[in-house]
Amino acid sequence: DAAAFMHVHGTVDLLVPVEQAEKLHDKLRQADVASRLFILPQAGHGGEDFMTPKMLKEFQIFFDKNLKDSQ
Repeated sequence: DAAAFMHVHGTVDLLVPVEQAEKLHDKLRQADVASRLFILPQAGHGGEDFMTPKMLKEFQIFFDKNLKDSQ
């Protein structure tokens, strides 16, 4: 009964290694939890790279699929 996950992780994140996001994503999928992982090349821990038009569209798709009409 877990909520769906959307992970967005930069490859040069100095706080959290990208491998941790990959491991979490894999474990969630093994447990049949919906999980989307986006790895952003040369992005760090947040910032402008996470708010590009492409990523904003992906956020909208994810929220529409997982939250729209869920009330």
